[in-house]
Amino acid sequence: MRHCPAIALSLGAVIQAGAASAACVPPDGAIALRSSGTETPVFFDMGTPLAPVSVPFAALLVLCNPADGELRDVTATMPAHGHGMNYRPTIRQDGAGAYRIDGLLFHMPGLWRIEAVLQAAGETRRYAAEVTAE
Repeated sequence: MRHCPAIALSLGAVIQAGAASAACVPPDGAIALRSSGTETPVFFDMGTPLAPVSVPFAALLVLCNPADGELRDVTATMPAHGHGMNYRPTIRQDGAGAYRIDGLLFHMPGLWRIEAVLQAAGETRRYAAEVTAE
């Protein structure tokens, strides 16, 4: 899989800086995914504010409070078109409260809604934000 160099550099910097620190300082350019009923965000770092179109990429998802749960799924949909990605990304834990998501691909330009699903103590919580792919 090809990765955008900026994304790879950003992921390396976040991992080296201790992604799930007590202060939970978001990586530069990271997107805050929010969930109703909680003030604690989840940060999604693509390494760039605009997602590339038709280029597979990786991202890092950071839980500010690892007690919020375990990441179960990451999806992206285009609300205006009613469809999602053509590929299912793979998720692997990358330290306490940090997950690397590989195989993301936005196959069309436009507005995408990223959703992360966390599971904790039998409860499912969904975090979401919108990004633009160009």
